[in-house]
Amino acid sequence: MKALAMLTRRDFWEHRNTFVVLPALIVAVLFTVMLLGIAYTPPSVNFSVQGNIPSYANQQQYEYQSDLTGTWATILVTQLQAADSETRSQYLSVGLRTIEGILSTILYLVTLSFLLNCLLTDRRDRSILFWKSMPVSDQATVLMKLFTAVIAVPLVYFAGILTLQVSWLILLTLSATGTDLSAWETVWMPAQLLSHWLDYLALLLINTLWCLPLWGWLLVISAYAKSVQLIWALGGPIAVVFAERLVSDQGHIKDWIMQHCTPITRSVDISDHLFSINMLSALIAGAAMVGLAILLRGRADEL
Repeated sequence: MKALAMLTRRDFWEHRNTFVVLPALIVAVLFTVMLLGIAYTPPSVNFSVQGNIPSYANQQQYEYQSDLTGTWATILVTQLQAADSETRSQYLSVGLRTIEGILSTILYLVTLSFLLNCLLTDRRDRSILFWKSMPVSDQATVLMKLFTAVIAVPLVYFAGILTLQVSWLILLTLSATGTDLSAWETVWMPAQLLSHWLDYLALLLINTLWCLPLWGWLLVISAYAKSVQLIWALGGPIAVVFAERLVSDQGHIKDWIMQHCTPITRSVDISDHLFSINMLSALIAGAAMVGLAILLRGRADEL
């Protein structure tokens, strides 16, 4: 267990900038922008926004209209107090999920970059020789890389999401002080924070399984390629899709690859994906690729 924990710590030491510093910097920047919401008063506000809030089962419509003056936080609180409970939840969901979306997009890119390079870096800096001399199996090494990418790092980014969402609601609470309705009725109760957090964590776990073929493929390339790993990573799927087009007019393989390279969002019903042939095929293909990455890692040597 100590060796496995050391592997995870090592990844955080080597990628501290992307695993810790980057999310902290993004949180600081977004929090500064939020502070402007209670510190800056624009001359006037007169606009209308219509859209929808994605949920697991359907798309909830929302409409925001404003012809008010004051800070952005004050305007939002005014609109929240004038709306019913369901509409307040919809307005707040837009803000909460916008915060999730920003950090989740960056997390996705960080995960791709880490998995594509982690095993190749070991061979380039010759640290693979050290780790092979330690009582740590190739299986443990590859699996811990995967664990770091899809579990440990997402939890760090989730902490950033949690911090920003709570901070945003606190700033709205300050703007709601002294108004007709209490901050609890206006901000905290409609926000349904716990529900948002549990849904997000569930989505992270499901996307870990849904995108397992992608994670496994990147590990295979990282364990095999000696250079230009991005070309290898893109070239393989492109070659398979091209071969499919030569023998068939159907695009089933292309569609499957595209589906499992894209995380599931809140706009779809997760149960339709979780208990499906598509998910089963992802687990089988992903496990096979992770197994291949372990095999290639065992045969690898320094570059």
